[in-house]
Amino acid sequence: MSHELQRIADELSALYDTPRLPDVAAFLCDEATMRQAVGPEVDRGEVLAVLEQDGTSFVGLYVASEVLDALGPNESFRTWQLAVEGVSHLVYLCFRADREQSVSALELELQAEVDKWALGLLRPRREAHPLAGWGAPRLAQSRSLRRRLFADARFLDEPGTEAGDRYRAANRIAAGFVEGLEARHLRRVDRSGERALVGELRRFYRDGGANKLAGAARRAP
Repeated sequence: MSHELQRIADELSALYDTPRLPDVAAFLCDEATMRQAVGPEVDRGEVLAVLEQDGTSFVGLYVASEVLDALGPNESFRTWQLAVEGVSHLVYLCFRADREQSVSALELELQAEVDKWALGLLRPRREAHPLAGWGAPRLAQSRSLRRRLFADARFLDEPGTEAGDRYRAANRIAAGFVEGLEARHLRRVDRSGERALVGELRRFYRDGGANKLAGAARRAP
């Protein structure tokens, strides 16, 4: 079901008005290959790995076979989240690399959290995820999605660990940023709110480093 991952990549490129990543499948690695590279990290269900060898960087994306097999019209929310997170990491890493910009692990996680909310709100393709009307219906949809993504999040890593603190920080910063977006744009009753929202999301996508983290905090309510 790699074409489903390509669909997600294309939706991200359309949302953020960035060059299309034409072949997500070229980056996919099987479980054995990725386990050899990163060990038990594969048990997360999705992993993006960047390996250096002789001065050359190699990028590989792993998405668990059970996730790939479950993608489609009847996919679960958890399946959709894992797929979007993995593809988001890959697309954003390639976007920054094309601009000769570095990206931190925290930035990748933060952008993935925002991407899940943005795609879930603005670009659903399934009957199971219908678009609500703009104004109050879309605000209610956003609040429900924000709760599921951020307030109800469960973490695999303990607090106080490097990974645990990073995932919790990304979740907290993204939740505040998204709540600010709701306040600024989703209360409008016409489509100008959608245009303004997409514009701010695109500017945030192009931010990097300290600007991205500070900007997200500054735009929280």
